[in-house]
Amino acid sequence: MHGCRLATSEEMEPGKTKLRAIADKVVSLATEGDIRAIREVADRLDGKTRQQIEMAQAETGSFDRFTDQELHEIIEGTYGKPVRDSDTDSVH
Repeated sequence: MHGCRLATSEEMEPGKTKLRAIADKVVSLATEGDIRAIREVADRLDGKTRQQIEMAQAETGSFDRFTDQELHEIIEGTYGKPVRDSDTDSVH
């Protein structure tokens, strides 16, 4: 990474670094409608948007009250579903 910073900090012409030239190009592409360039500029200005992940916590509150087994069941999607007799370890 240090090499990349060093290379982009070099001047192409007086007062204009390679990094500045790259930034100018990305902004130019964005103003021309290049969607990847638009996203890059937006990510740099506003920060990347957070990916929304639905979790059982919204329905159940804090995960602190669950046992490890219950957390595994939540992940597997089996939490709270009735267990059939054939699924239990008990002997009748």
